[in-house]
Amino acid sequence: MASHTWSLFLYILILLHYSPSGSDPGWIVLPSGTNEDLHSIYFFDKDTGWAASRRSLLKTFDGGLSWEITILDSNNLIYDLLFVTPDSGFMLKNVWNSGPGYIMGTHDGGLAWDTLLYLSDYMLSSIFFLNDQVGWVAGSYCIPFTTYGFIVRTIDGGATWSTPSQTGGTYIYSIYFSDQNQGYTVGMQEDISYWPHLHLSQTNDGGTNWQYNNSIPWVRGRLNSVHFYDVDTGWAVGEMEDTISYDDKAAIFKSTDGGNVWELFLFDQKFEWDCFNDVYFLDADTGWVISRRGQVIRTIDGGIRWRFQDSGVTSSLNDMFFLNADTGWIAGDDGIILKTTSGGVTAIDSDPEESIIIPEEIQLFQNYPNPFNSTTEISFYLSEHLPVTLEVFNIAGQRVATLLKGNMPIGRHTLNFQTDDLASGIYLYQLRTGNQFLQRKMVIIK
Repeated sequence: MASHTWSLFLYILILLHYSPSGSDPGWIVLPSGTNEDLHSIYFFDKDTGWAASRRSLLKTFDGGLSWEITILDSNNLIYDLLFVTPDSGFMLKNVWNSGPGYIMGTHDGGLAWDTLLYLSDYMLSSIFFLNDQVGWVAGSYCIPFTTYGFIVRTIDGGATWSTPSQTGGTYIYSIYFSDQNQGYTVGMQEDISYWPHLHLSQTNDGGTNWQYNNSIPWVRGRLNSVHFYDVDTGWAVGEMEDTISYDDKAAIFKSTDGGNVWELFLFDQKFEWDCFNDVYFLDADTGWVISRRGQVIRTIDGGIRWRFQDSGVTSSLNDMFFLNADTGWIAGDDGIILKTTSGGVTAIDSDPEESIIIPEEIQLFQNYPNPFNSTTEISFYLSEHLPVTLEVFNIAGQRVATLLKGNMPIGRHTLNFQTDDLASGIYLYQLRTGNQFLQRKMVIIK
């Protein structure tokens, strides 16, 4: 009874500190008891939750108002965790940033852990369970001059695991399955010059075979998190290079056909030199994304518009978990744990218009592949029915091709461009819709 009274008193003090004039605070900062960077957070119910740094595992019994350290291990690095019951859970640990890796299991709420699988030369990064029996672990196989993504699968609650299967990519950061067959991994793949590029792979046979998804543009950057609301609607977030300005910006991609085609949904100047670290959707409309610069954004219309939420911090926000549309937690660097009981929405929004991000009416995507030899695909997106002209110019400004001229409906459109009669070099493709104009570069190599 004394412990409950103290927790209630502490919660009132936190609300008073972060909620002047009695307004709903949106997000509040909870005392974690550590200043270590927290990379994973998971709650089984409104009271019982865990948060992990690289060397410590924290547990709470009061919704995050107070935390206790259940593991302190300076020899291993904790990368991800989840629980399928209040007592039974899994944790991924690596001895070094490149492995070896351990899949650990507990049956007493995280007090004691047993090794379920040891993988030499494997770095473990992400765990996902579809139910209490079927789950997957993803990471990277790292030996000198060779690195590729891999997964292992269990169908008996972690008692046994499959032989690692290659997913493609170089580093895998997140894994998600929408059912027992359809799954996705995201990360980054290095080119021959060791520059990182966006990477997303998918499987339709439970993870035995994986295919690279070429609707994700082959541009510099990385994808950090993938999440599906149902078998059709999914999201992938990270950062990528703007091929016109060469600036890096945080990016959001969306698929509405089970991951076959991905569209760039948010690539805004407000997120220049930022990176989205995690995405979480409760239904087709309501979701959150968090960033490396402490940004929290929320949508309630399926990603058409996003509203900034005040996190109260500037440190990197790394992982989040929601029980419902109101109650959620975020873990970040410097021991930061945030909690909301209002979906992050404050009672008073002093400047609602400034905090809304509305995607551009038209989007012109980078052609793929690029560079290319003879054939490439060019895609663009229209938010309304518009007259469109799509043309290609050489570096001297001479028009070499008109690919499209006419009225086009709402949606994403893709055209093939064949260049058999063009020489190697840099070309520009331009999209005009009335008084709007977009342009990107492409490179032909023969």
